[in-house]
Amino acid sequence: MERSPWLSCLFVLLALTACGDNDTGPDDLPPSSLSVDLGNDFYQSIRNGSTEPAFDTVAVNGTVTWTWIEEGEHGVAFDDGSLPTSALMTAVGSQHSVTFPATGTFLYSCQVHGPQMAGSIVVR
Repeated sequence: MERSPWLSCLFVLLALTACGDNDTGPDDLPPSSLSVDLGNDFYQSIRNGSTEPAFDTVAVNGTVTWTWIEEGEHGVAFDDGSLPTSALMTAVGSQHSVTFPATGTFLYSCQVHGPQMAGSIVVR
């Protein structure tokens, strides 16, 4: 499913905001793991509460885990196809984890709902 140019610009802006400034002291290091809740038609970052789109930052070689918190058929697919796509799952408690081996901004969306249910992970 093709994402609108407006939505792509929004993701870039959010990703830049999530990156913060260029001062990288110990307190500025991104976490090595993140959790994202997946509910009926939304993703939500557990770390910062962002939704629609959900966005967050993780360290290189960090892992993000999506957890189904409500019943409903959803999944996690990366827009560029570079990372593993989840199976379509419906059961509460189902999980999909991805480890990010390189820096970059990774956009994802639900295979069922497309760009209206989306998020991004900035890896640094």
